[in-house]
Amino acid sequence: MMLMRESMKKSMIQSVTNRSSLDLSTSSPKSRNRTSLDGTGFDCSVCGRIYKLKSSLRNHQKWECGKEPQFKCPYCVYKAKQKMHMARHMERMHREIDYSSVKTEIVAVKNESGDNE
Repeated sequence: MMLMRESMKKSMIQSVTNRSSLDLSTSSPKSRNRTSLDGTGFDCSVCGRIYKLKSSLRNHQKWECGKEPQFKCPYCVYKAKQKMHMARHMERMHREIDYSSVKTEIVAVKNESGDNE
């Protein structure tokens, strides 16, 4: 456990050191490069989150960024911004429950949001 903490600490220090050597004058989220060709990733122009895949950035912008969770668990207070997160929650927390009503709930929420994918 101690070795893992030390390794994480060294990694964080190295990350900060590498960042401090960069020119941070253009590091605000709105001015960052959205389509990175140098392998650093794709960042959200609104919140600055960085993704390895362009499709992940698109999903973030479509479903998450600045939006309230739209998928509500019918059995508890849990809310999720992504359908797959709700499915994972259902599998882990409500495994013994019949899921036929959940599918109906997710389809209803999806229809309310106007998404027909």
